[in-house]
Amino acid sequence: MNKTIVILLAAAGDSDSVTVEVLAQSTQRWDGQPLPEYELGAAEVTILRTAIPPRTKLPLHAHPVINAGALLKGQLTVVKKTSSHGRPVHYRGGGYPALWYQRG
Repeated sequence: MNKTIVILLAAAGDSDSVTVEVLAQSTQRWDGQPLPEYELGAAEVTILRTAIPPRTKLPLHAHPVINAGALLKGQLTVVKKTSSHGRPVHYRGGGYPALWYQRG
């Protein structure tokens, strides 16, 4: 079973729906060697470009794997159901990417 690390590149879009494009996906390092294994098996890295239209509310969901993202433009509010402080986190893109990391 591959353990996937997902890196998202998020940008606000103009369409009526969220779009996801796989930019890269690999189980190998840059030199062709396999990525280090995790307890559950081989690792896999996937880089996605995700466009989310303005004012879109996604359903509350969880990611089963470690993921990280860079917000290239627009704004993003992340709500964590089990957040200790109970407040949403707001990200703004532009200038330099806002980065986030979430484990599962």
